[in-house]
Amino acid sequence: MYCVGCGQPLASAARFCGHCGRAVAARRPRQGRLWLMGAGLLALLALAGFLARGLVAPRPARPAPAAPAASGSADGDWSGLAPEEARAARRALEESIRAEEATARTRIDAAGPGPGIPTPADRKPPP
Repeated sequence: MYCVGCGQPLASAARFCGHCGRAVAARRPRQGRLWLMGAGLLALLALAGFLARGLVAPRPARPAPAAPAASGSADGDWSGLAPEEARAARRALEESIRAEEATARTRIDAAGPGPGIPTPADRKPPP
């Protein structure tokens, strides 16, 4: 490489000309090599993606959701019930709730009040 100011040959790592002192323009890497390296990297990534896709087993298709039962389902959808069936189901549900509440009350009464909690017998009637 030669100095653009005086034409003297320059050292390979020179930042200034040794003869006239002019600054040497920074060397740029060759554009062709950068394009080639970028294209090669892109090709390798594409190849790796295709290979990985071929090695991974495809996922099985999801089964279709089951149709809801005609007599209502466990999640509370009673829209398919006849009016008599809906009333009977509601009565059964209310009966079940009452039984659960009675069981819970029995457990609470058996456990007794916690420390510092007044019982009904401790309360004074209003004057």
